[in-house]
Amino acid sequence: MPTVWEDPDLDPVRATRAWLDTLHRLGVHDGAFIRALTREGRLQSRATATDRGDHVTGDAINDWVRERARLANIKGWEKITAHGLRRGGAQAIADVGGDPTSQGRWKTGSAVVKREYLDRAAKRSENPWLKLARPEPSSAQGDS
Repeated sequence: MPTVWEDPDLDPVRATRAWLDTLHRLGVHDGAFIRALTREGRLQSRATATDRGDHVTGDAINDWVRERARLANIKGWEKITAHGLRRGGAQAIADVGGDPTSQGRWKTGSAVVKREYLDRAAKRSENPWLKLARPEPSSAQGDS
């Protein structure tokens, strides 16, 4: 992930902070991060909702992610799901030696996290093909 974004509209940290600021202005300081809004930009309330609640369905989030992928001309956008957002972050944490359970809603010591993230990260770190792709700098390079 770039540390400096050329287009601020694509900066995920900026977007997250802007959304949190919006939620705070609407009086939301805890609970779900992704909320349903009315067409007028107000929080959807269970008390006034008809067929939509104050939560967003998984299908709706998948639709949003797929639409953004389509707009970005990503090959295979039809197969992309929001689960990749959760899995990608958890895998990145595991790949650097962290435990994703401290960031997600997994039970501490979860067998699923161990099998799906931590064990896979360990196997990748031991993969000799990856070592060939990223050779370690030799001390002889500086000796000339």
